[in-house]
Amino acid sequence: MFSLHKLLVHVNVPALANGELRAKRIAIENGEFNIWNVNDSTTNLDLLFGGDEEPSTEKSLNLPEITVERLSIKKFGFSMLDQFAEADSARKSSPNKIDWDNLILNDINLDARKIEIKEDVTLNLVNLAMREGHGLDVNTFRGKIKMKYKSGVKGIYIDDLRYDDGLSTLRSKSFSLRFNEFSDFSDFCEKVEMAADFDNPLLDFRTLDYFAGLHDNNLKLLVNGPVTGPVANLRSPELSITSGSGRTDILLGFKLIGLPEIESSII
Repeated sequence: MFSLHKLLVHVNVPALANGELRAKRIAIENGEFNIWNVNDSTTNLDLLFGGDEEPSTEKSLNLPEITVERLSIKKFGFSMLDQFAEADSARKSSPNKIDWDNLILNDINLDARKIEIKEDVTLNLVNLAMREGHGLDVNTFRGKIKMKYKSGVKGIYIDDLRYDDGLSTLRSKSFSLRFNEFSDFSDFCEKVEMAADFDNPLLDFRTLDYFAGLHDNNLKLLVNGPVTGPVANLRSPELSITSGSGRTDILLGFKLIGLPEIESSII
C-alpha cells in the first residue's frame, strides 16, 4: 500500500508534548501510495485503521496541528482504484477523461512551503508536476492554496494560480473549486462549482477534455475576466475572449448551459 525509498524529517520534538507536529523539512523520494476497494464500501485503508466500525457523525479524527516549513516530494506515485464503481458513461466518447474512481498519478514532483493543517489546510505551492494515467501531463501548477475540508461545503481556494500542461497556460488572480464531497469530482461538470478571475490565459479545450469530456474539441481561446459555475452552467457578467489565431475578439456577458455537449448547449 505504501512504500518509500527515502524519507527525511526534521521535527521539533518539544512541540509534540503540546499536541503539535512541527517540522522544518520533510523530504520524500521514490515512493508510492496505493488505495483500493476490497468491496463496494471498504478500502484497504479502512481495514488498516479499523473501518469495520459503524460510522458516527459525532466522531471526528483528532489530528495534531501540523506545521511544515518545507515539503519536497520527488518521483512519487499515487493510485486510488475502485473496481466496484459504476462506469463513467462520458468516458465512452472521451477516453481521455480522468476516471476519478480509478485515479492514477505518476512521477509526482512537489515543492511546497509554509504548510499548516489546523481547521483548514493552507500552503504556498511553489510547484507541482505530475503525469495522470490517461495522458494529462501537468508541468506547472503553483499558487497560494487554502483547502476547507471538514463540515459543510468543502472548497479549494487558490490565489495567483499558474498552470501549464503543454496545451493550456492558465493564469488567474483567484480560483476556487467548491463541492459537498470529494466524490463530486466523478461528476465534475455538474457538481463542482468553479470561480475564476482569468488573466488572459491560453485555454485549449483539449485540457478540458481530461476533466469534462469535450469529445475531440480543438478550440483554443484567450480569456480575460471572471467565470463562475459548474461546467454545465457557466456564466460571466463580462468576459473578453480572443480566438487562438488572434483574428476574433469578443466582449460579452453570458450564461452557457449544457456543456460538455457543445451541440446541444444553450447560451
